[in-house]
Amino acid sequence: MHPPTSLSFVKHIVALFDLCQIECSASTRHDLGEMARFLCELSVCDYFFVTKKPSSIAIAALQTAMDKIDIYRLSPRSRTLLLTAIRDVARLDLHSNEVTECRFHLNEMYMQGCYGGNHENIPDTRGSSPNFVGDMQSSSLPKCVSPP
Repeated sequence: MHPPTSLSFVKHIVALFDLCQIECSASTRHDLGEMARFLCELSVCDYFFVTKKPSSIAIAALQTAMDKIDIYRLSPRSRTLLLTAIRDVARLDLHSNEVTECRFHLNEMYMQGCYGGNHENIPDTRGSSPNFVGDMQSSSLPKCVSPP
């Protein structure tokens, strides 16, 4: 049998909305789950997460996802109730050093990848891409070295 993955923890934690009767629309719950799923998948790309518990990655992913969801879609009260349910029902430590480290690292990866739409603020200093090699100036073409 395989141990639970961080995505398994995310799915169970999102189910706490219904179990604990936490007010949240189906679309917001879906978006929160999808964002947390994406962050869990992103964690697979970084060796930092190899030694971390899947539950810590899941909690960090959910907390990061909650930060990215508009306050009008997921109220502060609903956020607090979900975090309380994670602590009391799932009996997971929200404030462990490992969760904090995972949360910081996931947020950094998310921001560096420009997944949140922040890429519009990053200037493109590369210039336009040529359609074919003939459009390039000869000074920017690589110099060929003749074999000895």
